Amino acid sequence: MSAETRQCQNCHNPFIIEPEDFAFYEKMQVPPPTWCPQCRLQRRLAFLNIFNLYKRPCNLCKKEIISIFRPGAPYVVYCPKCWWSDNWDPFEYGRDYDFSRPFLEQFKELWQTTPVLGISIDIPTLETSPYTSHTGHLKNCYLIFHADNDEDCTYGFYVNDCKSTLDSSLIISSELCYDVMHSYHNSRCVGTRSQVTESIDCAFLKDCMNCQHCFASANLRNKKHYIFNKPYSKEQYFEELKKWDLGSYKDYKEAQKLAEAHWKTLPPKPHMDEFTVNCSGSHVFQSKNCKECFEVMGVEDSKYLLMMYDPPIKDC
Repeated sequence: MSAETRQCQNCHNPFIIEPEDFAFYEKMQVPPPTWCPQCRLQRRLAFLNIFNLYKRPCNLCKKEIISIFRPGAPYVVYCPKCWWSDNWDPFEYGRDYDFSRPFLEQFKELWQTTPVLGISIDIPTLETSPYTSHTGHLKNCYLIFHADNDEDCTYGFYVNDCKSTLDSSLIISSELCYDVMHSYHNSRCVGTRSQVTESIDCAFLKDCMNCQHCFASANLRNKKHYIFNKPYSKEQYFEELKKWDLGSYKDYKEAQKLAEAHWKTLPPKPHMDEFTVNCSGSHVFQSKNCKECFEVMGVEDSKYLLMMYDPPIKDC
């Protein structure tokens, strides 16, 4: 079967279905899509409340809970303990399909009367990290979202296998970090951006790997004691660093501003990926044969994925 160009039924722009896509849909026993990949992603995200939390009663036990559904939302909302319990029977909500009425109208009615899970969270996690959503295996965490296996982490999105992080997002296997993004295997780092990996005691780095005691630099590999991409001796480095009191928010923001201006003087990395073969998208790591994937690691032979990091991930 050859590739086909079809028109998206939502945005009306053309999109291509490749021969291997048809084979995948046949394997999964589903029809080919009628919407383009971008509209399909928007449709999935439209069903996902990521950051908003509300206090409301559970409709079964009547206790006040933290939920992704606002009070007054047209749903029957159960807390996780009730929803996973045997205290209600989902088969009680079954009904016959009326072929004389529109399907979506009937589906909406079913959805609004069948109990929904008030918040996606591990029940043991609920005891020490109630103000989180789409999370599991947490201890003493607060306002982190899409997170797993974390301890003492606060204010973040897509935080996984981390300990003692604050104001950090898209961060994996890191500890004692503040204000970092796209961080992997880092410790005691602040203000880093855009793919900093396996670094220790660094501040305001961009696209650096395996660095120690580096400040306001970019594109470094296996370096120690660099400031604004210039090498210093160990003694000179710590003496120069005394000029910056990062405990002062004013000095912190000033240093951040200078670092960002310095980053612009250096060539940016054209593709945000490492150890990938035949992949497109951005921030794709240790993957093979992936098309239009974003924020993924350990993925093979897959397309149109977002935020998946726990391999094996194959044929998705």
